[in-house]
Amino acid sequence: MTHKSLKIDFKTPLETQLKKLGIKNYLTLSELTCEIKHGKTIKNVEDGKEMLNVSPKDAKDKFAKEGRRGLCIHEGLALLRADKNLLKDHYVDLVGSRYGAEDSPLLFLRGGKPTLSFYWEGDAAPGWGAASCLGVSLVPLSLVLLGT
Repeated sequence: MTHKSLKIDFKTPLETQLKKLGIKNYLTLSELTCEIKHGKTIKNVEDGKEMLNVSPKDAKDKFAKEGRRGLCIHEGLALLRADKNLLKDHYVDLVGSRYGAEDSPLLFLRGGKPTLSFYWEGDAAPGWGAASCLGVSLVPLSLVLLGT
């Protein structure tokens, strides 16, 4: 599924966002990196379905050729807020963030509950796909926090 745009919350701590979304976290958040760290809107968001069975590494290469980029953890949480049933369809690699040196964070269901963990960058699976966006445009952070 493609979303025209999503507003991202970089102000609320990740731990708080995960708790509000009911996501079980298996990561040490201090080892999670995301290069984009301020309120923005992402445009032309693809939820990862088009990248099923493509490794995170190959997905990043493909995105670069297409003028796209992988979503980071904050953007993946915005995607999940926009589509609460997303993980019932497929799981989402968040290749715009890193976990440690060689891993990508991902969102999936474990025992029917949303879960945050990691995946090796070179592996692919039929039910997993990297979400991406076309571009980024600035919006005032106050609008992101108000959800307008």
